[in-house]
Amino acid sequence: MVILGFGFLSTFLVRHGFSSTGFNLLVAAIASQWALILTGVESWFSAGRITVDLKSIVVAELCTASALIAVGSVLGKANPVQLTVIVLLEVSGFVLNEWLLRTLLKVRPLSSIMLLHIFGALFGLTLTWIMYRKGSEDGFEKEKFDRKSGLFSSLGDLFEHL
Repeated sequence: MVILGFGFLSTFLVRHGFSSTGFNLLVAAIASQWALILTGVESWFSAGRITVDLKSIVVAELCTASALIAVGSVLGKANPVQLTVIVLLEVSGFVLNEWLLRTLLKVRPLSSIMLLHIFGALFGLTLTWIMYRKGSEDGFEKEKFDRKSGLFSSLGDLFEHL
């Protein structure tokens, strides 16, 4: 879902179709590895060793999906270096938010899809507010889409819902 779904879904812009797919793969790789490291550090403090099990991999994939939702808001506006910094901050915030909800507020069940979407959407809104420039609300030639890009985007949506 993370690689194919978000990869094809991000091809809706004509000029950023191939680069969006590549950036999606970059973001997914960095986010999943960074999430595994951060959840491993949490288990290192409690158990004395870093454990990578199915639960930590699922949390890493949820965190990756949240990062891809947030990155989708600045698609075509951010370069790869900015995306890398964004992903590192977003994953750190997601893991910290999950830890705070689990330990301080005692919220159960924590691996909910609602947490993923809310955090990704709010982080994406914050990104667009930070990266906003005067005059960017006018139409731009690179922000057009055609039939082929819409078809690939629909294919990505289909992969996400499977």
